[in-house]
Amino acid sequence: MEKLETNRTETGSLKGIIGQIIALVDVERIYVHKNEKEEICHTVLTILIANTCTKSPAELLPLVNILFNEQHELRFTLHPAHQIKDAISKGNLYFYNICTEANLRYGKAGSDYELISTSLNRHEMLGNARKQYDLEEEKIKAFVSGADFYLEKENYAQSAFMLHQAIELNYRAIEHFITGKSKITHSIKAHQKYLEPYCTELSNIFLADFERDMELLRLLDDAYLAVRYENSYQINKQDLSALRVKASEVKLAALKTYQQILNNFQPSSTVAKLPETVKQQNQKFDDLDVPFSLIEQICGSFDVERIYCFGKRTYLASRSNPFYNIPAEHIEKDHYDLVVITSEKATEKASDVQCRINDNSGNLYTALLLAHTKQSFQISLKSNNRFFHNLLLYGVPVYHKKGLTTEPALPEYDPSNTSFHCQMHWHQRYYRGKAFIEAAGSVWDEGEETVALSLLNQGIEQICLGLIYVFLGYRPNQHSLSQLFDLCFNFTPLADSIFPRNTPEDLRIFNMLSKSANHGRFMINVSVDPTDTGLIYRRSKILIEESERLVTEKLNKIKGNQPSSYVL
Repeated sequence: MEKLETNRTETGSLKGIIGQIIALVDVERIYVHKNEKEEICHTVLTILIANTCTKSPAELLPLVNILFNEQHELRFTLHPAHQIKDAISKGNLYFYNICTEANLRYGKAGSDYELISTSLNRHEMLGNARKQYDLEEEKIKAFVSGADFYLEKENYAQSAFMLHQAIELNYRAIEHFITGKSKITHSIKAHQKYLEPYCTELSNIFLADFERDMELLRLLDDAYLAVRYENSYQINKQDLSALRVKASEVKLAALKTYQQILNNFQPSSTVAKLPETVKQQNQKFDDLDVPFSLIEQICGSFDVERIYCFGKRTYLASRSNPFYNIPAEHIEKDHYDLVVITSEKATEKASDVQCRINDNSGNLYTALLLAHTKQSFQISLKSNNRFFHNLLLYGVPVYHKKGLTTEPALPEYDPSNTSFHCQMHWHQRYYRGKAFIEAAGSVWDEGEETVALSLLNQGIEQICLGLIYVFLGYRPNQHSLSQLFDLCFNFTPLADSIFPRNTPEDLRIFNMLSKSANHGRFMINVSVDPTDTGLIYRRSKILIEESERLVTEKLNKIKGNQPSSYVL
């Protein structure tokens, strides 16, 4: 065995422990990467056990653990080499992202081990990963619905059991997605411990230092065995509600981890070259080239001065049809968040253009268009507007009219009142939104489904407006829920994870909600299933709870005068 030559300088402890590991274990490869989460930073060693090793991972684990006892900043994971190779071939993006040449610190001399096959189809791999996770998501949704059903029936023990199953499946899904296998246990405490080296957020849902969290964890773990095999399990509504919030935290943390892994996996794409009037700069986003055809459609609809991009997302869709012998094909679709600076007011026109772009199935992209006149743009900059200041500072110019060679002057931004304005704006929006949603609950109890949905629409609108201002410093001039959700996705997947828009059923529920304000105003005979109203109401409650948590974290960062608080 030999140490691979690298250009990196290893710390003494890291170099020493790698030497101890290869002396103790028949190792195929060792990869090293940083796991950084807020203030926590660990160095993680991914150890691949050689296929020739005669000991199982279970036998080796306690031996390797001894080596790491005094290594507080080092973590390790131990896997059979064949298992990692198989996991990657089946769509494990976590190992694909970390088991790279750049992270390789040791390789077995003379080995012909090939981790990633040269024939690997990356599109198929990504499709497999998404399909596997989506299947688990459907099971999780079913258990959460069951928990809500039993809560309404005041069968608290059965509701707790359903929440346990939903939380366990969330952990199992992300474990399989990360490690290629899930931990075989029904203990949520054990699942938290298992994910420590991989995901700090999911390993800290129930904090060991908080007595209340430990009490809830005990109630949750007891629910599985006690409800199945005993008749003495007891839990009150208050504790059950607290566990419902924890279930939401697990779901969102798992989704966030899943999205981060997808984002790190950057499939290749081909995009048309930009016109000469597009300014070429060091890109703030990977593969940010905006398609020429998209710019053409925008410029053909307005008198455009400039276009800036402040966000990009990539989606993958797949289709096949055995009836017509259409083989499986995979389609990438990019989404761009754009600010369009125009010579004259074009807010309503921007909405029409955006719909036309997004509804054209021939486009391999969608776009969010925020249209502002050059006059309002300049006024906003002079008025210490956080969004437009950050747009010039961090956004990417992708088009400017011929002759406009210089960027607009960037006034100095004064952050001294940011915390006050964010807090004031959020409190106004939050309490309005909460009042609308609570009123919807009362009206729903009386059987007024149409009115309840209209109130829920207005409540969610207020919450989205508050989130957008706190995180972006932006006041939208279009208030459709679809537009607000797209804008929220620029900084958090929260709204889309609670009100997804993926499947036909998802879209039916979302469209019912988004159209409810107009239905409540103008339509008389509208038939609404009370079950749908109840589902939307429960999701709205989760949205407001999770939004409050997100905003509290953001406001704490802004109050701490952290520079990142003012970045888009």
